[in-house]
Amino acid sequence: MNRPRSRTHRGLPPNLYLKHGSYYLWRDPRSGKSHGLGNDRGSAINQAIEANHHIAGQETATLVDRLTGVAERTVGDWCDEWEKDHPKARTKLLKEALGHIVLAKLEPLQIAQWLKRWDDKLRMRQAMLSTAKVVFGGAIGAGWIKTNPATDLTTATPTTQRKRLTLGAYKKILSHADPVLAKTMSLALVTGQRRADVIAMRWDQVRDGYLWVIQSKAKDGDAEQASKIRIPLALCLAALNLTLGSAIGACRDNLVVSKYLIHHIRHQGQAKPGMKYRDKTIEEMFREARRTANLDEPNAPTFHEIRSLSARLYKEQGIDVRVLLGHKTDAMAALYQDNRGSEWLTLSL
Repeated sequence: MNRPRSRTHRGLPPNLYLKHGSYYLWRDPRSGKSHGLGNDRGSAINQAIEANHHIAGQETATLVDRLTGVAERTVGDWCDEWEKDHPKARTKLLKEALGHIVLAKLEPLQIAQWLKRWDDKLRMRQAMLSTAKVVFGGAIGAGWIKTNPATDLTTATPTTQRKRLTLGAYKKILSHADPVLAKTMSLALVTGQRRADVIAMRWDQVRDGYLWVIQSKAKDGDAEQASKIRIPLALCLAALNLTLGSAIGACRDNLVVSKYLIHHIRHQGQAKPGMKYRDKTIEEMFREARRTANLDEPNAPTFHEIRSLSARLYKEQGIDVRVLLGHKTDAMAALYQDNRGSEWLTLSL
């Protein structure tokens, strides 16, 4: 039970005190720490009321907010609305932590405090901040709020700790790879393409002396913006004396008919003969070969590092690595703006 206030402090908001007849102090009931508010009685009272509401987890709602329902709309309510048309995975975490807060009263500090749980996982922290910006940006478009409380928040950019794959390490892992992984690694190295694009390669993409590749990784998932590359079958990786034509030829077998270069030759789990391999399966096979080769260590290179190795080796040969990897130079960016990527980029030998 609170003690009645003395005559000096009667009429003042809770936790506000008058000292020496003219100076006001607000005392935080949680810590007992006092904060000076100056000599202006009106200003001190207003600040004290605001502070009391803050520590009580309350925010005063205007009559208009209450009439329009703004005062009732929480972060959780908006997340529920957002999830009707978007994935729930990350908004679930947002809703669990901040869902009880009135959306219009959500402050950047509250989001920043929520993000602290991922201080030791910078990529996750970056992903969650990006999610908050997008989700609350959507709330503006829907008319639920006027400003995005996450807009001005930033987070450190995570640095890649993964080690580069050397040619020596590649050869050692290759020597411990099973036939399917060996074919996949050879194709990845000689083409410089991503794992997903390698395991998706089909025989109908091999024609007229070229391998025709439409890269799967496109901005905003727009297939028309994906890089389209014609790689000559005569392309040779000098470091291994490996041609694209020979790497593709090694994928032919008389065991099963398949439209994919890299494919299952027997039943494996739910996979049937002729089906392509999953990304995850190839990565697991690479890890196992790397472990068998005694190359497992902290931040050991993954299958993706074959792409970097390929780029470095081809650069030494004088091959136009930007075209091979599908990276857009300024000139290429202009090309995509003009024709939305409808033209094929041909790698020159």
